[in-house]
Amino acid sequence: MAKQKKGLKGYYLITFLIGLGFFTMGLMDPLYDTYVPIFLSRFMESKALIGAIMTFDNILAIFLIPIFSALSDRVQTPIGRRMPFIIICLPVSAVAFGLIPFSALSSLWFLIILLFILNLFKQAVRGPVVALMPDMIPADLRSEANGV
Repeated sequence: MAKQKKGLKGYYLITFLIGLGFFTMGLMDPLYDTYVPIFLSRFMESKALIGAIMTFDNILAIFLIPIFSALSDRVQTPIGRRMPFIIICLPVSAVAFGLIPFSALSSLWFLIILLFILNLFKQAVRGPVVALMPDMIPADLRSEANGV
């Protein structure tokens, strides 16, 4: 009798949870790009300076995503290679993101420091989150899992 294939059905929950992590990170970017310039304009009029500050997340991404992706490939812990980065960086990113509007009411320096913290942790976790799905889903089901 031929072996019956399990298919993606057995991986729906883990696929959904991994996708949810990346979805929330992806949701953060348009909100960040929409509202942070408005918050910065409370403290400065120069659109060039606001634009320079807004490119900071991309500059960090160029360096941090490859570094933390490589680190998460090499680290071995009881909870896996990627999870320590995810467990630490995602909550810090979420808290920093949630505090941005409040920091904008306080001071420019508080806002800048918070933006740095957010972008540091957000870019550090991006690679490990993306690499988690191939670690958890068998190779023959990855295309289908990416569609979920």
